[in-house]
Amino acid sequence: METNYGFDELVKTVCDGTMLAAANFIQSKSLKPDMAVVTENIKTVVKACFPGLMNELKAATDAHMGPEIYKSILNTECNLMGIRAVKMALDLN
Repeated sequence: METNYGFDELVKTVCDGTMLAAANFIQSKSLKPDMAVVTENIKTVVKACFPGLMNELKAATDAHMGPEIYKSILNTECNLMGIRAVKMALDLN
């Protein structure tokens, strides 16, 4: 069985980063969302946004922008997805 470890690691990093971003947003705003809903929203948002993130990362790697830019792209996108998932749970969209 062949596994694409690089892709699997990227998916894990995006999911972990999005969960952390959601938790930080909830804590910083003293929000009380239903965490089961937030978790489901994270899955939905990551699935919807992942192709766009992959395109953005591909463009950055094709341009040889470097590891710091790749990290910045991942961080920014995870933050946006985490906040979006929380807002969806609170009907703030």
